Amino acid sequence: MSQKKESESELTKRLIKQKHPDAWLVEYASIGKKLNASEFGAFTREGLFTYKLIDKTNIIKTGGVLWPEQKHGEVDHFAIKSIFSIDNIQFVSGNQGKDIQKFLAGEKENSFIQLKRKWHEKILGFRSGKKWKKYTAVIGYIMIIFFIVGFINGLGEESTSSSATKTVDSKPSTNTKTDNNLSPTTPVIFKNGEYITGKDILPGYYIASTKNKSGDLLIIRKDYRIQNVSQRLGTDGPAPYMVDNFDIELKKGDKVNLYNFESNVTFTPISNKEAEKRKAEREAIAKKAAQEKAAKEEQERKEQEARKAEQEAAQKQAQSTSISFKNCTEARAAGAAPVHRGDPGYASHLDRDGDGIGCDQ
Repeated sequence: MSQKKESESELTKRLIKQKHPDAWLVEYASIGKKLNASEFGAFTREGLFTYKLIDKTNIIKTGGVLWPEQKHGEVDHFAIKSIFSIDNIQFVSGNQGKDIQKFLAGEKENSFIQLKRKWHEKILGFRSGKKWKKYTAVIGYIMIIFFIVGFINGLGEESTSSSATKTVDSKPSTNTKTDNNLSPTTPVIFKNGEYITGKDILPGYYIASTKNKSGDLLIIRKDYRIQNVSQRLGTDGPAPYMVDNFDIELKKGDKVNLYNFESNVTFTPISNKEAEKRKAEREAIAKKAAQEKAAKEEQERKEQEARKAEQEAAQKQAQSTSISFKNCTEARAAGAAPVHRGDPGYASHLDRDGDGIGCDQ
């Protein structure tokens, strides 16, 4: 089976996540009031940074804003975008504007003023106030109504004619999570999305694993302000940057977010005892690796010191053999007297009394 080709938006998001691995969200975003369909933004604790894809391996930064210490903001939520104004800073996001509002409000503990509109101005096509958009929207809604009515009538006739033979498969899919029949011993399989501990999965200890080759981001957070775990899962990446499985404790209320996994992520439950055992094994492996690294570094240090001592001895020997004096008169003239045994220029004919010091008289 051929691997699914990565779209431009998925590629852009992946490259942005490599630059901002701690980003809370990567979403359509642009600085200003106009949303550029080719721009994505990384929402971080520090600010918003927008990027644009230029080729299959590179992105360029198109803008960025830092969150002010004290901000007083307004937000206008449209159907497919949201416009934010924070202390004269304006940016526009995609259709996750309400989640972004919660994230920013929680981050700075300030509230946003949401612009109010009349009920008919909230309908898609009527928000801008432009007449041509209103006329287009009315025609579109009329066509949709006729289509729905015709579809319902056709469906009623079809269900009547095939009710004797039609069956419903009540067996849940094996590659999606279900809210029913949660068990403390049964693995839970999640697709991309957000899941809540206590509702979609029971609290406890789990091994999170994937068969996804390229890997992507799994984030577990308590709320929008506190991030507990951020780990990249995948089979082809170098550890510890990317791992194919890791242990995690999920507490009630924890939110599990999965981003752009091509294959599912499995949460296999383990007991507290097993979790402690695996933790002890990991710590023992890490301790042994640290000890081996320290021993290797110490051995390399000793070998380096030995090589340095050999080089110094060789240099000294070379200097000793390259310098010679016929007599003490030459040694004194060269400023080398007295000459000690081992020093450059020392020779037995200069040390007549054999005390290891030549030209000492």
